Amino acid sequence: MRVTLKDIAERAGVSISTVSRVLNDDKESIVSSETKQLVWQLVKEMGYTKSKKRNNIKKNTKEIGIIFNGTKSVYNHPYFSALLRAIELEVKDQGYTIGFSICEADIKNKSVLHNVLTRNVDGIIIASLLIDNELLNDLNEHFENLVFIDTVHSDVGHDLISVEKEASTYKATRYLIDFGHKKIAFLGSNLNNKKVPSFKQEMRFNGFLRAMDDSGIPVENHLLKDARWTLDGGYKQMKKILNGFDRPTAVFSASDMMAIGAMRAIQKAGLNIPEDISIISYDDIDMARFTHPPLTTLHVFKEDIGKLAVKMLIERINGDAPEMPIKVFVPTELKIRETVAKPIKKPKI
Repeated sequence: MRVTLKDIAERAGVSISTVSRVLNDDKESIVSSETKQLVWQLVKEMGYTKSKKRNNIKKNTKEIGIIFNGTKSVYNHPYFSALLRAIELEVKDQGYTIGFSICEADIKNKSVLHNVLTRNVDGIIIASLLIDNELLNDLNEHFENLVFIDTVHSDVGHDLISVEKEASTYKATRYLIDFGHKKIAFLGSNLNNKKVPSFKQEMRFNGFLRAMDDSGIPVENHLLKDARWTLDGGYKQMKKILNGFDRPTAVFSASDMMAIGAMRAIQKAGLNIPEDISIISYDDIDMARFTHPPLTTLHVFKEDIGKLAVKMLIERINGDAPEMPIKVFVPTELKIRETVAKPIKKPKI
């Protein structure tokens, strides 16, 4: 059985990208001499060799692969479909074609994975928040040129485009706080689609926590809900909040889809937005402008990100990019519409 970078990383107790940097003699990486010595020792002991498939891949096929987030509805999703469309248009404008476009969830099938790993594409764009470690290892073994969009793995060892989620959410939460809101609910979800709620790796949640902490406002656990990134999830979790003993005056939603579902629940309960409950969100999908009232949200520059990813990948393919991986951090823009107002003061009884 062939030894992989993952095997060496596990034996050495380091990340796959650290092993990759040692083997590629990355002069600018901060890796201790002890770790380097250990990695090279394990390479020799375990008989590691670079993948022959990778070394023999035909270059300049003018084809690019795309791997998207694991969501089953990626091609109908208003966020991911906009990103995909931008990538497709830029690929065409650059004189390339799409070799394959596939969801990460589908690659769990071994035959599909084999087809992906043996495709003669010049590079791959990967837009997945929490890419599976085994898949990441396989891609590293078989493809030279990879560009990642918005993954929580900050140490992938390849070019990376990240949206400033934490800073953006901090700004949006402070916007609510500046209006006088102190009881604020959070709608988010896991990154790993597990049933056990945990937002620890989600940067939007971290931004929310930091804004609340900096303002001296306690975070109330019963107002933190996992809405599964869906309209239905936003609706159901907002209903639970409204049926609770302590109604918030505002909500931050980590996606517009969840926010729109939450708005429906609020209005169905006979409450008004923003008079009774303010809501602010993230993404700025097309329908956000057409909700009633129009949704205040953080605009993610999806089209610009898609175009930039293609340009970065082609520069990498053509050898025009710096030797070290490039990290680009993309800000968002707060689109102020009509779903945020000052909280109504409740009359004293």
